[in-house]
Amino acid sequence: MNDALPPAIERSARSLLEQFTGTSSASGDTPGLDRFADLLAHEFASRGMAVEIERHDAKPVFLARGPAAKQRPLLLLS
Repeated sequence: MNDALPPAIERSARSLLEQFTGTSSASGDTPGLDRFADLLAHEFASRGMAVEIERHDAKPVFLARGPAAKQRPLLLLS
């Protein structure tokens, strides 16, 4: 246990990390990539970010924008 984090935050972070690492998102697994993009969209949106999932070459590309980002997106690729 990390004493630097309050126990509730550590449990939440561990749970989220388990969800992320337990979701298949291999490059050739489009349904898995879709599930992971949806998971990211839910988590980022629940924290106040605007999210988009675009399709490129039939694969999802996740974009998120926070209030300070203006028009610049945060782009996550897996």
